[in-house]
Amino acid sequence: MALVLGGSVKADAAVDALKDGSWSGVVLHRIGTRQLEQAMLAVKTWRASRNGLWFEAPGQPPVDLSRRRKIRLVLKSLLASHAEQPGQVVPRTVLLDAAWPGEVQNPSLHNRLYVAISTLRRAGMTLVLRAKGGYWLDPEVPIQLSDASLEELPSVCT
Repeated sequence: MALVLGGSVKADAAVDALKDGSWSGVVLHRIGTRQLEQAMLAVKTWRASRNGLWFEAPGQPPVDLSRRRKIRLVLKSLLASHAEQPGQVVPRTVLLDAAWPGEVQNPSLHNRLYVAISTLRRAGMTLVLRAKGGYWLDPEVPIQLSDASLEELPSVCT
């Protein structure tokens, strides 16, 4: 199936096709470069609550972390670092202090962080990368931060 695009109405249809994942087999013809760049950015833009309560991968339903306090605090720290200094590694000690303040850092606590990161990845947060001494979110992938609660999210999506 091929769709040849020419005008702005058809370009908007291409953007929608890219956003909802139905772009497979679509041929883009004479679409403006700026429109195509915006469409591709929208396809790979993640969304997340600024306070780590939820995140949403492109084309996926939002993941609720409201009942996962420690995981939410780890994500909140990673999101803050990504927003302020993309590509900056967040040291394990910073993540441990954010999620388990005041606890003595020992191998058991480091294991809890490892489990929290693994849980985030299994939940769909595949942007978490590991580096020597810490973790970071992929700086190549834009993340749109929101103050909306999970209940407000459907109105934000439309």
